[in-house]
Amino acid sequence: MKISVIMQEILSGSRDSSFASMSGGSQQIMRLRSRYIDAMEQFSTKFPLEDDIEISNLRKKMIVGGTSLCDFGYVLAAESFTNDIIIKGEKNSMTFSDTAEEETSAKQIPVSGFTLIDNTAGTPSERAVHFDFSGSGYALCIKRSAAAEKLPEESAKRIADVLKEVDPDDTDNFFDSFPKIRKYLSYEELLAAVHFLGESSRALEEAEALSCGDTERFLHLVNDSGESAAMLFSGMRDSAAEFVLCRRSIGEDGAARIGDDGNIQIFLPKYLLL
Repeated sequence: MKISVIMQEILSGSRDSSFASMSGGSQQIMRLRSRYIDAMEQFSTKFPLEDDIEISNLRKKMIVGGTSLCDFGYVLAAESFTNDIIIKGEKNSMTFSDTAEEETSAKQIPVSGFTLIDNTAGTPSERAVHFDFSGSGYALCIKRSAAAEKLPEESAKRIADVLKEVDPDDTDNFFDSFPKIRKYLSYEELLAAVHFLGESSRALEEAEALSCGDTERFLHLVNDSGESAAMLFSGMRDSAAEFVLCRRSIGEDGAARIGDDGNIQIFLPKYLLL
């Protein structure tokens, strides 16, 4: 589409509904208008012969169930828009990062869908989880917390080696083999393995709950995830207190868990954000 046409659509407000969905609400519309226009002006200055373009916000997958810290089991990812804008012309492209974004303690993340990632068969596979999150009455917010301690590569490999011998659908053998596994894993690694094993099962259950439209079950599993991380995974010890306070503040109105990066992921009713 011609740059001049896109600019006119933005200035006239024709793209406001798209901006609202990308930013999780109407509060950021004017800011997105300005950023898009500024990005196109910079692109035109650098590539004056590129008049037909595609412009959009980059998408990313955020792990909201399971874990990416260990190559094992099931993972549930929420698909969302980033604050980075990408412009593609016929021959050139540019990405514009939101360097002016304020570092706030909490922010809402617009979710456009969910994906279940299956790592149980060696080669990862993905399938879409059909659930209208925008119509669920809930929003996903991220509260910044202490950075998670990086799981040492050697520990991650040892844990993965142990868990790969476990049937995700029959975990009794894992717990029956605790004395043997304890000789291979440290105490902290063993507890982390228990957490990762539970996270895989929860991710699969969360995907099934969303597919059935069972929001209450999904939120219950999210809370279970947070409690498991706080209790079992030492890499999240600095985020555990923040999680406990968060759960206390939201009560029965939502759910929270600790993300792989140590930040708190909170699912809240939208009416609480007004």
